[in-house]
Amino acid sequence: IASADSKARGGSLEFHRAGTSGTSSGTTIGDTFNNLDGLDRDDLIRYDTPTFAGAKLSTSWVDGDEFDVALRYGREFDGTEVALVLGYWDAGPTNQKEGYGGSLSFALPFGTSLTGAYAEEDLEAAGRQNEQYWYAKLGHVLDLTPLGATALSFDYMATEDQDANGNEGTSYSVAGVQFLDRIGTEIYAPSASLMSTFRPSPRTTLSWARSMRG
Repeated sequence: IASADSKARGGSLEFHRAGTSGTSSGTTIGDTFNNLDGLDRDDLIRYDTPTFAGAKLSTSWVDGDEFDVALRYGREFDGTEVALVLGYWDAGPTNQKEGYGGSLSFALPFGTSLTGAYAEEDLEAAGRQNEQYWYAKLGHVLDLTPLGATALSFDYMATEDQDANGNEGTSYSVAGVQFLDRIGTEIYAPSASLMSTFRPSPRTTLSWARSMRG
């Protein structure tokens, strides 16, 4: 439930202007929080190599002469699980953009997990700064009750120059999941705070926060 993609947690929700009584900004979470995960889903031809020593290479040709390539690596070392993903994409012929990104995750044997990610996209437009995205997450699984495992996490996200030069976004979220093993159910409770600053001047700061339970 704590995802690197803020758009999946309410991408169409609008920010409200800070210091006002709820004045809408007209700008959504999806406008300034994009995890830059490559090309859009479309008709494609893809090839995956066999896995060698935990590593696999994938590449695809996408309708419109776009293409991407990704390297995935996953292994376990003395009880510690490691996962690495690196990717590059080029949509220049149709969408005038190319980018690259990667993530690295560790799951330690005592229940703690760590993830870091970065991505950058060049929109190939004169005067347009590259869009950037950072993400970090810390999680831990506890054995607190006979009901099942309890998972807690904290994550941080930052973006720059998304949607327009000078835009900045920052997100913090915490989440908890209680597993109910006997009935195959999970109870979750996430809370997130997202803040964005937009240009051109005058500088306007917008903020949005919401808690969800289910």
